[in-house]
Amino acid sequence: ELKGNIRVFCRVRPLLADDGHAADMVVSFPSSTEALGRGVELAQNGQKYSFTFDKVFNHKASQEHVFTEISQLVQSALDGYKILIIL
Repeated sequence: ELKGNIRVFCRVRPLLADDGHAADMVVSFPSSTEALGRGVELAQNGQKYSFTFDKVFNHKASQEHVFTEISQLVQSALDGYKILIIL
């Protein structure tokens, strides 16, 4: 059963060779129990930004793992509910 009407997931992809200036960014995942699997920290140009989501998939997450986690949303769509998935 899904909790609430709005769920926000984040999937962090690995940096690619042609990402250019993006290589200056540092993406990390908080290790605190409260934020584990839900937080992303971004450091760039001396600034640090923290974000919290319902679920965070790191750069090692497989397509299968992501689909397993969002499968209830897919089922909700098949049941006629309005959903939006952007990956």
